[in-house]
Amino acid sequence: MKKAELFKEYQEMVDQGKELDCIILYIHMPTGEQETIVNPNVAEKMAYIEKTYNDDLVHAGCADIYITEAFFSEKNDYYGFGEAVGFLKDGYKVARAGWNGKGMWIRKIERGEPSPCDNGMENLPYLEMKTADNKLVPWLASQTDILAEDWVIVEEPGEEE
Repeated sequence: MKKAELFKEYQEMVDQGKELDCIILYIHMPTGEQETIVNPNVAEKMAYIEKTYNDDLVHAGCADIYITEAFFSEKNDYYGFGEAVGFLKDGYKVARAGWNGKGMWIRKIERGEPSPCDNGMENLPYLEMKTADNKLVPWLASQTDILAEDWVIVEEPGEEE
């Protein structure tokens, strides 16, 4: 992706009157890891990118910092299951728009997080659901969930419910 493509996509969305919820940036860092930035101040972040990144989306202050992918999220954006799993891996909580229960969501529990029972065993990563009756339970996707295109982000990393 080039800076011109990113700004063209942004301008087209603005011209169409789309209400942008946030910009999601995947940034390669000098140590090799990927940083994910979710910024709700889209216009301000675009202005920052304009003045700080070159035409190849490489940071002016460090050639090892560059944007690898960028996405604009509209209010009420819906995603497929694969995208939802990607968001889970990045620390988001997600849910199906079609779920009947209020306040239900899925999150990824990381390896080593404390177990609900102190049994001395190590937790491996798994998906956990908050149910409509305010309980937590390990979760497995149904075929309907896997094929659904109505997944939404309900909470960004670091937010508290």
